[in-house]
Amino acid sequence: MKCPKCKFENPDSAKFCLECGSDFRKIDYNRTNSFNRPESYTPKYLAKKILTSRSSIEGERKYVTVMFVDVANSTSIFENLDPEAVHQIMDDCFKILLDEVHKYEGTINQFRGDGVMAIFGAPLAHEDHAQRACHAALGIKKTLKDYSEEIEKKHNIRFDVRIGMNTGLVVVGSIGDDLRMDYTADGDTTNLASRIESNAKPGTILISSNTYRLVGRLFQIQYLGKINVKGKEQALDIYELIDEKIYKPRIGLERQIYSEMVGRENEIDSIELQLKRVIKGEGSVINIIGEAGIGKSRLLAEFKDQDLIKKVMLLEGKAISIGKNLSFYPIIDILKQWALIKEEDEKTTAFNKLETAVMDLHPKEANEIVPFIATLMGMKLTGKYAERVGGIEGEALENLIFKNFRELLIQATKLQPLVIIIEDLHWADLSSIGFLESIFRLAEGHRILFINAIRPTYEKTGDRIIKMLKEDLKAHYIEIELTPLDDRSSETLINNMLKIKGLSRIVIDQVVKRADGNPYFIEEVVRSFIDEGVVVVKDGFFKATSKINALVIPQTINDVLMARIDRLDEKTKNLITITAVIGRSFFYRILTDIFF
Repeated sequence: MKCPKCKFENPDSAKFCLECGSDFRKIDYNRTNSFNRPESYTPKYLAKKILTSRSSIEGERKYVTVMFVDVANSTSIFENLDPEAVHQIMDDCFKILLDEVHKYEGTINQFRGDGVMAIFGAPLAHEDHAQRACHAALGIKKTLKDYSEEIEKKHNIRFDVRIGMNTGLVVVGSIGDDLRMDYTADGDTTNLASRIESNAKPGTILISSNTYRLVGRLFQIQYLGKINVKGKEQALDIYELIDEKIYKPRIGLERQIYSEMVGRENEIDSIELQLKRVIKGEGSVINIIGEAGIGKSRLLAEFKDQDLIKKVMLLEGKAISIGKNLSFYPIIDILKQWALIKEEDEKTTAFNKLETAVMDLHPKEANEIVPFIATLMGMKLTGKYAERVGGIEGEALENLIFKNFRELLIQATKLQPLVIIIEDLHWADLSSIGFLESIFRLAEGHRILFINAIRPTYEKTGDRIIKMLKEDLKAHYIEIELTPLDDRSSETLINNMLKIKGLSRIVIDQVVKRADGNPYFIEEVVRSFIDEGVVVVKDGFFKATSKINALVIPQTINDVLMARIDRLDEKTKNLITITAVIGRSFFYRILTDIFF
């Protein structure tokens, strides 16, 4: 038993701490005993996903992001507090940590006396595990800021945490019925995360260079220099995670690589045709369907660069990977862009922008529209607006929100043709999906073009939208399925990005073969060339080094594949595991010999 006051390890039978004399009999340990039982603090939906697929997860090698959170200077700040007070402080702190970690589908792997170890990307794989970990860390920092102020007022102590993160490979061990699980680290993924955390100052979040490579373009991050870490011969680069930032893709311009779009001429022509039709007054809905990295976002970027786009009002929304927990996220995203609301805007400023935008578009109905659109966006209402929605709840409120959002779009189409783009619609929450199914029908009689980017095989979201449009809006529905690039187009893409004369034929063939026509995979392999020093810039041009013959699959690609595999049923995953050992190509009879 660890003493909550001085952290001394006592025998379980001890009634008093053998080091500081604290009276254990005054402490109600039952209140936090639940933290020793993973099944009691893991959300049911997450627990179900883990337990139903644990036999196929056990023994898997997965790239993960490991996070350590620790109360800074806990021994000194707690030494003069009653053990019961310490217990209550840590109990409430743990609840905050749990909420933020589980919000982004991370798992708590270990509780320590004054902190936790969390893992993102295992046992359930996520292609954006590093991003999720960063969002969770920032959420913890923000929430604990208010909590720390309460603790300081009540106990006159400075309560703060420090956070450290690292990304690397682990092997998932056994998973018990109570969700206890073991991990073994390849290299020292976990140990390094712990070392980084111990170097963090109170109130800061430090990340390794491994994590930075995956999130550097998505967050505000400051390079702190190198630090010496126990067990490492060379000093390591360390970064501080500061905050989130709005990221807009730059179409491959980062890290000095760029290519014109390759192999999608027919697809861009098809979208441009619908743009011309909506300008003439005919609405439609386009679904761009394709696997991760196949080029959906790039196709949309090319579309938005067309001269004709200046003749329409263009609005964009995006669902995010944690979107199923965020009601109407892509709808709200669209409204924020339309009203010019920024993330940093104060609540009053954001409301005023929305009110002004509605007044400018539909002054006659503004008093009716504003309160319901503001409610949809989660804004607080006062005065006449609060009176308008007062007492309206449930289905009646939802119907009025839908009615006014629909009226807003119709009014916009009267002034100018409207194009609405929603990316990653497969990640949207079910409320948004039901909402959009009705809104898409506006294409039948109004100057509005909807364009959705969707990954296949998301039954409850993307597949549901596709089915609905094919059955109920067939005359106005266009489907564009993006297929892998052929070998010639893949080679052109590689040459465009690197522009290296005399690049080894063997290397090009290897990249083409491994990428299998996926533009994102090709781009990530090329990026890895730059990151690993396989190619270097000399006199303004890329030049290959002696490392060019060693080709490794970048971690980003591995994450995308693992996340996709994790969505398969257990039997199919087991089949993939076996066939991966056999090789890339094989005869069907080999499978029958193995399984039958």
